Amino acid sequence: MEMLVEVTSREAVKPSSPAPHHLKTFNLCLLDQMTLAYYTPMVFFYPVHKPRGLSLTALARFYPLAGRLDKNNLHIDCNDTGILYVEAQVCGSLSEFLKKPKIVLLDEFLPLHGLSTVSQEEAVLLGIQVNVFSCGGIVIGTSSSHKIMDRTTISVFLRTWAAIAAGSLDQAMRAECMAASTIFPRSKVMPPNARV
Repeated sequence: MEMLVEVTSREAVKPSSPAPHHLKTFNLCLLDQMTLAYYTPMVFFYPVHKPRGLSLTALARFYPLAGRLDKNNLHIDCNDTGILYVEAQVCGSLSEFLKKPKIVLLDEFLPLHGLSTVSQEEAVLLGIQVNVFSCGGIVIGTSSSHKIMDRTTISVFLRTWAAIAAGSLDQAMRAECMAASTIFPRSKVMPPNARV
């Protein structure tokens, strides 16, 4: 099956409200300091339906995601710079793609790949790409920096995003990310290029 993915827009999306003043610095834990700035991919497939629009209000609850790493690999500046949001049109049928998927094509649905290629002070921590097929099916690809997000954290973010979009605010959660930096305190003497 021939499939063409054409990016139609690329922008920075900022939280609906700024990070609280007293939380402008988010300390990395020792384990995150040693982790490479690698983007972890996740891809979700949705059958034909009428999209209700996507709201990224969840960013206000997960405010570190809209920030940037500092040059010394010690913390995240929660400066509300934003995440990467990409929209793309896909020529083809989602159901046909799913019948015989080509794994190599999955990268086309992702906004960021592998190791970050820019300085860590410029690298976004989360990218989301919404791919709309000709048939109306949708594929949402996420690329999250492993420096700040593990599978549990991205899962909680995505569930919160879905709950807010569905109007189920009682199911939306807040990020409780500070525990790791108290259990595994960061090291100020670790070289910025130290890696596991």
